[in-house]
Amino acid sequence: MVLVFLARSVLLVSTDVLVLASGAALVASLLHPIVLFLQRRVPRPVALIATVLAVAGVFGGLAVFVVGEVNAETARLKRVLPEAAQRLEESSRFRRAAREFGLAQRVREVLDALPARLTGGSGAAAVQANANRGITLLAGAVLTIFLLLYGPRMLVAAPRIVRDPTRRARVVEVAAVAYDRSVRYLWSRIGVAFASGVAAFLLCHLFDVPGTVVLGVVVGLGSIVPGVGIVVAGLPIALLAGGLHGTGVAALVSLGALQVLETVLVQRRLGRRILVVGPAPTLLVAIVCFELGGLAIAILGAAAVAVAASVLAELAPDGPAPAEPAVAAAGAPSD
Repeated sequence: MVLVFLARSVLLVSTDVLVLASGAALVASLLHPIVLFLQRRVPRPVALIATVLAVAGVFGGLAVFVVGEVNAETARLKRVLPEAAQRLEESSRFRRAAREFGLAQRVREVLDALPARLTGGSGAAAVQANANRGITLLAGAVLTIFLLLYGPRMLVAAPRIVRDPTRRARVVEVAAVAYDRSVRYLWSRIGVAFASGVAAFLLCHLFDVPGTVVLGVVVGLGSIVPGVGIVVAGLPIALLAGGLHGTGVAALVSLGALQVLETVLVQRRLGRRILVVGPAPTLLVAIVCFELGGLAIAILGAAAVAVAASVLAELAPDGPAPAEPAVAAAGAPSD
């Protein structure tokens, strides 16, 4: 009992460190194939610096733009979205279902929590949160670069702790194939998130819905849950379109078409070459992690599901024969 209490206390204290280390390891794992691709043409240090600067510039600029727009648009959404929900509660078609669900009240609760969830709150709380986030991002960037430099060497040396040569070879094989599958899957989800966010942004303009950037971000983040994430995260778009202009059904149909397109292109066609993870485990883990620690931990949880599924797929007795992984030859860097 004492050991359990001690372990719980250590875990609570070290949560920030664990999240930082896990996030840095995830980013380094995603960037490693790009560095490998570039170092075929330029020296490894140049490839590493170019990759880090390019990714930091693109995602950093996007994050600054998104945070600014979210802060600006959330105030308008707090005013418009409850009004749209109230209109649906008073409409002849959706009155009963909307009132039983308590739609207007639930919308207000979600909007009250939105700034803290996405941007760190408002006023002094936002300033403090952004200052802490800046320090965390700096430490994470340093750790990510360190893992890009020395991570391959550590991964090559790690299997040596297994004494049996046969088991060691199996560990290397499983790790290489699982890494390749999970990285391909995660990059595909990143692409889906970006495309879904842009599509939701355009749908908001098409149906004359306010909060285009906020809702685009919400749909993009929701798309990490395959199969259902786009429709579920896009419900506010349908709610606003229905409450403001009476076009909620059309908006919902458009979101459904977008979800079907994602399923056909990613889940079925790309599923022949990458891992396909079902919506249930991803959604369950993401919800639990989101309640425990917010958006960052939810994203890490969804990534952990992909890694675990990749390992289990390789260990399954009737699993497919492993193809030659694109990153299996990642030996010690020649820097």
